[in-house]
Amino acid sequence: MLAPATFTRIITLNSTDLNEGIVEDISACFKEGKVVVFPTETVYGLGALYSNKEAIERIYRIKKRSDKKPLTLLIAKKEMILDFVDDVSEEVYALMDAFWPGPLTLILRNKNKEAFGFRIPAHDIALRLLESVKEPIATTSANFSGEKDITNGNEVIDTLQGKVDIIVDSGESPLKIASTVVEIRGERGYSILRAGTISEKQIKEYLGSWEK
Repeated sequence: MLAPATFTRIITLNSTDLNEGIVEDISACFKEGKVVVFPTETVYGLGALYSNKEAIERIYRIKKRSDKKPLTLLIAKKEMILDFVDDVSEEVYALMDAFWPGPLTLILRNKNKEAFGFRIPAHDIALRLLESVKEPIATTSANFSGEKDITNGNEVIDTLQGKVDIIVDSGESPLKIASTVVEIRGERGYSILRAGTISEKQIKEYLGSWEK
């Protein structure tokens, strides 16, 4: 049985058109539990507020994603990480300072070994929304699982109109490639889980003495 279609509001918006009114409008939609597609500098994101579990469940259904795969938490400032993990090393803070805002996702674990992925995006629209909602936006790439990432507004409309509540169309993604993903293991270990525009050589400048 097919899921009922959702009315999708499409907002065409460039960074130069940003104003407080439109930011508050989209932010209010997040706070109402809506599922929103929005631009980042890497690829388009499919997101909802982390605090709204029902909206997050919708993301998994829309994307056809296994619930064993956690979503990335986009945040407005690095201090928000401490709401989820207990301690962050100086080296990891140095990585954040070097590459945030930017295309680096860091996976950190708390004392209970729960893993969380964090990123501060380098995109004016995404950042303004994060600053406005004042909490993490749980996000995944705006494509169906197993399909290629979407990096332009027209394609995201073709793919997800009728399935999500809002699509913010900002044209082409600047980088057109997903973020580099680095998992921090234990006190001095790390793995690069996905290559991106930030290279292994750049990561090693900050974690070079750590075990890979």
